[in-house]
Amino acid sequence: MRAAAETANLVIATQDEVVYIDQVESAQLVKMFTQPGMRAPLYCTGCGKVILAYRSPEAIEPVLEGPLPRHTAHTISARPALEVELERIRKDGFAVDNEEMEDGVRCIAVPVFDRRGEIAAALSVSGPTTRMTVQRVTSLAPTAKGIALELSQALGYQAEPLLASATS
Repeated sequence: MRAAAETANLVIATQDEVVYIDQVESAQLVKMFTQPGMRAPLYCTGCGKVILAYRSPEAIEPVLEGPLPRHTAHTISARPALEVELERIRKDGFAVDNEEMEDGVRCIAVPVFDRRGEIAAALSVSGPTTRMTVQRVTSLAPTAKGIALELSQALGYQAEPLLASATS
């Protein structure tokens, strides 16, 4: 939150939803309003998509099978498009929610891995699209990935080349 001056969230997942478990709120007047305990679908949030991207194919199949209802005009609601998005997330090491869950909100999310190298949680930074521009999200990615790597290592994760090199 300090690096971005936007709301930061720590999220875990059930089989088909994310659950917000902790938050550091932005000091900005206009900010993302979620709170611990809130739930949202996996396929249309930054944290949810990053968790899906790093789960096994068997674990994500029920979500990919749908349905994938639209929450906004930007929600990815077709399996092929979601599969392409998940592949991009694996390549880049972060996810972006481009107004997919709520109009006017953009989010960057990064994976947090446990000691077995499995996805344990996701960390996100969210804010209004007026401040969280695509360029700003891209510039925040290295910092967000670095913080996620530190959290992962605190859980016993041994850095793999993709996550480690993505932070340099």
